[in-house]
Amino acid sequence: MYSETIGAFELFKDQFRGKTVKLSGFVYEDPGSDSAREFVVGRFLVQCCTADAYPFGVVVSSVRPLPWFERDAWIEVQGTLQTALRNGREILAVSAEEIREIPRPATPYVYPNDHPLDAFDK
Repeated sequence: MYSETIGAFELFKDQFRGKTVKLSGFVYEDPGSDSAREFVVGRFLVQCCTADAYPFGVVVSSVRPLPWFERDAWIEVQGTLQTALRNGREILAVSAEEIREIPRPATPYVYPNDHPLDAFDK
């Protein structure tokens, strides 16, 4: 339900703004960012097979400047969901309160869920 959850956050930014979230993914240092305290926690969404994997992620702002972990390291971020402006567009962002390195998952990709409401109820 990873991609469905991020999609819900994106669609209903105003309702989720200020809520505490916990995300996991790999560290991607955005070369277009103006801040040494921002990075993206990313995942690859697979629709059919790994050849069609689509990258997506959420901007994270941290009180500590990079690099204090290596690029592509797997992390878990807990923080407050907010928005930021990038190129005149409002995007999701997380103000990190806690960041910790985690092991790379056995299955690092995320897949769409054909029955997200059933999965949510469980």
